[in-house]
Amino acid sequence: MNTIPWNRLTAPFIAMLAVCFSTHGAEPASKPAGSRFELVRDGKPACAIVVAERPSPAARLAALELQSHILKIAGVELPLKRDTEPAPGARLLVGESAATRALGLRGTDFAPQEYLIGFRSNALVLIGRDWADTEANRRETGRTLQDQRLSDLRHKIDYWKTVGLAGRGPLELELPGVFDDQGTCYAAYDFLERFCGVRWYGPTDLTSVIPKRSHLWAEGPDLRRAPALKHRNALSSASWPFLRRQWGAFTQPEVFLHWRRLRLGGEKWAGNHTIHRRTIETVLKDPEYQAQGAARGLNLCYTHPKLVQTLAGMARDYFDGKTELPEGFKALGDYYAIVPEDVAKYCACERCRALLDQGKDRKTGFFSSGEISDYWFSFVNAVARELRRTHPDKFLTTLAYWNYAFPPRGFELEPNVAIAPCLHTCAYAIDDAVRENDMKFYRDWMAKAKAPVFLWNYYHHPMEPALIDKWKCFPNVMVHETARAARMFIHDGVRGIFECGEQDQVEQYVLVKVWDDPGLDTDALLDEFFALYFEGAAQPMNRFYRAIEAIACNQAFYPPKAHKQNKTIAWANLGTPERMSQLAALMAEAESRADTEQARQRVALWRNSLWKWMQEGRADYEARTLKTAAASAPPAENSAPIDAATLDAWSAPYRGWHYHPDPVIPSDLKIPGHEKFHSFDVPAVFQVPGQPGKWFMSFIGFNGQGYNSFVAESTNLVDWTQPRLAMGFGPTNEFDHGGCVIGAFLYDSYDIRAPRLLKQRDGKFWTLYGCYPRQGGYELRPGYEGVAVSDDGLSWRRAKDKPILAVQDPDCGAWEKDCIYQPWLVEEGGRYYNFYNAANGGTEQMGGAVSTNLLDWKRYPSNPIVRVRPGGYDAQFCSDGKVFRDGDHWVMFYFGVGRGGAHIMAAFSRDLQRWTSHPEPLYKAGGHPGGLDKQYAHKISLVRNPANDTFYLHYCACGNKGRCIGLLTSRRLPAKAQ
Repeated sequence: MNTIPWNRLTAPFIAMLAVCFSTHGAEPASKPAGSRFELVRDGKPACAIVVAERPSPAARLAALELQSHILKIAGVELPLKRDTEPAPGARLLVGESAATRALGLRGTDFAPQEYLIGFRSNALVLIGRDWADTEANRRETGRTLQDQRLSDLRHKIDYWKTVGLAGRGPLELELPGVFDDQGTCYAAYDFLERFCGVRWYGPTDLTSVIPKRSHLWAEGPDLRRAPALKHRNALSSASWPFLRRQWGAFTQPEVFLHWRRLRLGGEKWAGNHTIHRRTIETVLKDPEYQAQGAARGLNLCYTHPKLVQTLAGMARDYFDGKTELPEGFKALGDYYAIVPEDVAKYCACERCRALLDQGKDRKTGFFSSGEISDYWFSFVNAVARELRRTHPDKFLTTLAYWNYAFPPRGFELEPNVAIAPCLHTCAYAIDDAVRENDMKFYRDWMAKAKAPVFLWNYYHHPMEPALIDKWKCFPNVMVHETARAARMFIHDGVRGIFECGEQDQVEQYVLVKVWDDPGLDTDALLDEFFALYFEGAAQPMNRFYRAIEAIACNQAFYPPKAHKQNKTIAWANLGTPERMSQLAALMAEAESRADTEQARQRVALWRNSLWKWMQEGRADYEARTLKTAAASAPPAENSAPIDAATLDAWSAPYRGWHYHPDPVIPSDLKIPGHEKFHSFDVPAVFQVPGQPGKWFMSFIGFNGQGYNSFVAESTNLVDWTQPRLAMGFGPTNEFDHGGCVIGAFLYDSYDIRAPRLLKQRDGKFWTLYGCYPRQGGYELRPGYEGVAVSDDGLSWRRAKDKPILAVQDPDCGAWEKDCIYQPWLVEEGGRYYNFYNAANGGTEQMGGAVSTNLLDWKRYPSNPIVRVRPGGYDAQFCSDGKVFRDGDHWVMFYFGVGRGGAHIMAAFSRDLQRWTSHPEPLYKAGGHPGGLDKQYAHKISLVRNPANDTFYLHYCACGNKGRCIGLLTSRRLPAKAQ
């Protein structure tokens, strides 16, 4: 019976298990065609594992891996026998042996990396082409692109200790070399996955899925196949933080075994820098072909005939097996690498300069260009032509990288040049321009190459620069893009890929599985991983991981022309507090739903890897930026030196107001469903994106118990209709139970003449708000400030369940110890500023705080920044500041309480830190002829109507018509508007 077809992984894993596992001896209800082979029946061996008298290293490992895994699955040890020993009954034939030859199956009949899972009468055959352990094979030389010899990759381990069965005693075992043929191992590992349900998500038992069954069998048609990608180089050793911590405690031998289980390695190929300072000093030191000029010692003269002969001769010696490769050179199998130094200095001789000059017009503005392509590839061709004279079946390999990424112009590569384009795959999800530039030269190479094409795929950003500069990046999960690109490369005929960098546990697994079979479905692989690995916690962990990917791959979260992370983008744009809060909830849910000890341990590994890293990154960012912001705030005084003439000039445009005769929001306005609210205050006018020609005003009302915030709308800024609740009382015993005063909105622009258009952040609108903890009276102290969000700009809810400013804060000053009142929000230079008034006894003054995320705030050390002035119009209060940019300076409209009541005042600043108040009000209480503001004129909202180029100043007026919202304008309105 066939299980899930290998080219599609779409059915649930549990359905697959029903094919090959049973907890009792009953036959399936309907038995399909094919020979059934039993391994374990009712907790007892049902077959023996049979290998040759002298098995290949691959067959020996495959037999041990089958034996140990079945022992862990069923608690049963299958007998392991040589083919010279009697083995009555069913036989699991592993590797070529006399028994397979009797069936007409030899390892040499298979292509490299090809293998068979074959069902025969009373036998199951696992066989493929294997490397033979001969003296001649052991003499093969070469160095990988990481400068390892082939012998270095035939790792020696204590097998039983490595697989967690040390009680069986030591078993020293040399593993098949990573790049040795090991088709029989591939067959065994495929069998364990396909028919036994094993999954290797990491190198240990904890990070692997090994089901428990008492009855184990398989059936189906023969399967004969090979991995799709022939060179698969992702030999990750968990040297980067995510994989290291997701794998937990592991040993190096476990990692070596893990590479074999994932079928990494394959065809021999190597390509990396070979001509660099060390090799120039030790091997390529002939003075005749040294570079002239500043490149001497860094590069060579790539037009010198003797250098061509030298490198061609070295390649011949390698292919003829005459000598071991010198250290620093790379070659494996049929491929000999020549790659220049990573410096932009080249020989200054006349011949070299002429070729270099041909590329002056080939700059692309990206890392990958073609400036020296003609120069470099003309040299590669010359060496390749010389090599082909004696070794027509061998290849030179070189990178297409940096300033020689694009193909040369005017000539083709020799047919024995195997090119390896270097592609920035880690940027494809978020940087269309980089991807398109990569695809230009990649497509050109695929169209022009006559030899096999390999790839160097970068997966190093943003982790590598973060590790170098010691900051924590947001996880660059991009598993769908990674898999998509891998499928494209395989479809295009790429022969092999080197993964430069290291991904997280899941993306690493998905990548290597798609390399093996590009028909596998990414979402099915992900869903299977989370279901098997986290068990009861599967759903929240799946959502957690996919949410990280959705954030990291959303181009809208990156600033224009900055489609990569840095210290700021990682946490100001990606790992915002709101998103971190959502991820934290998923992690907490996963921990609560992990219903086995194994699942709990696995969730803990992810908490201590991805999630802890993210928490630390967020905390580090906040500490750094808030400290910098606070330190940059100089001492501020109300009397900072802006001269009187400047103050007069800057305040002049905001004097000489015209009165509207009646309140625009009367004190006795009846709001449907909230008729008990009256005495309206704190207006704030704004617009919502997508609704041109319409304004909204938030304002508060008092019902004897506390404040609620309401919103009304208008098409002319005079007539306001449809009042309704915007934000009501907070929960009982909470900091905002006594009422919420919204209006400190996040605007798209704070320019004084700009529209008051709400701005979205993380898909929501934002406001700061003042609030009180108790109901039962007017502004019952102490007051606090909170932060709220909205989906439509009209109905608001908390964004944080704690106050953002409170009198209990460690940095709360004596001037604000009794009550904190109303905020005003400004965004400038990547930071958020909160200008707020607070009280000590009966004195109110203005302070400032700064934030990088709207949720966590640090006060100015120089608070208060706008202070009361004895004998002035603001001798008792400096309150309710509203700050806007006005050309080259900032203006704060606030109200002062002093001589003659409450008046509309102005202070000015050049830097948002130091403020100077004008001594005279912009508008005095009692100025309205109708007596609207006979007692108080305060708490303004200022907006410009572009239709008539007029400023509308809505304010709280207290006088003959109670506490209401009045209107002043910079121009007299037509009579019909009056």
